[in-house]
Amino acid sequence: MNVYQKYKDCQGRKTGPWFIKYPCGRDPLTGKIKYKIEKVGEFKKLAERAYQKKMVEWAEKKYLDIREESNLTFTQLAKWFLELPVVRQNKTFRHIERACRSLEEFFGTILVREIKPTMVEIYQGHRAEGNSRHGRPRSVASVNREITVLKRMFNLAVREELTDKNPCWKIKMLAENNARDRILSPEELERLISIFLTMPPKSFNLLI
Repeated sequence: MNVYQKYKDCQGRKTGPWFIKYPCGRDPLTGKIKYKIEKVGEFKKLAERAYQKKMVEWAEKKYLDIREESNLTFTQLAKWFLELPVVRQNKTFRHIERACRSLEEFFGTILVREIKPTMVEIYQGHRAEGNSRHGRPRSVASVNREITVLKRMFNLAVREELTDKNPCWKIKMLAENNARDRILSPEELERLISIFLTMPPKSFNLLI
């Protein structure tokens, strides 16, 4: 019953003020409807009118798509993301979990709806300039992997209607330079020269 009395008299009959129970919103993580109980007064008809009014307001929210502003924080979003089966079953879950910890250190209690593309770019720069957990300069590839995790997190959040937008949209990945320069030691250079000197002249044509 959505319009009811809570209490009973000594004979077991309902008595006391009337209450109403009505939908007031949705849980930002599960999407389940949240309900509120409110005491109206001593008269049933007054409680019924109050309940009907609340249901009209709920219908307007539902059918006219009037959304309440979400107070979901990034920490809550990251926790939700890591508990998803599609994420937990990923072979690289440990790396995803580590990336989420780094992201949470930066975004933490910031509301998801307040995270902007500029903030993501600031995070990119901050991570690229820092050192890894081993004390060495952090690789660009590591930063790009963290941004990939962030993009995936927001894509799933948009799909589940936890947020309206992905702040990683049009964020460019940092350029990765995987080429490595190496200087030969004198011994290695000497061996290389000796190999060239022993090669038949025709072999040089194959190297050109």
